[in-house]
Amino acid sequence: MKKLHLKNKHFIRLEDAFREWLQILGYSQSIVYNIPNIIREFLYFLENNYILKIVELQRFHYSNYFEYIKKEETSVMVRL
Repeated sequence: MKKLHLKNKHFIRLEDAFREWLQILGYSQSIVYNIPNIIREFLYFLENNYILKIVELQRFHYSNYFEYIKKEETSVMVRL
């Protein structure tokens, strides 16, 4: 997930602000590092599905993302 590079400046700012918020709230370094990486994966999915702002999200986008995650998990399990 760390290797995913966001292009959308709005999404980059959201990820950075979220990381900063976690730090301010005093979460552990592992949380501050890992959770924004998970968020980046979701934002990367949105970027690749032509969603450029969070306000454009609709319920079906979440469903599509969950289906994508299931397929990814399945493909990883098959490779193991």
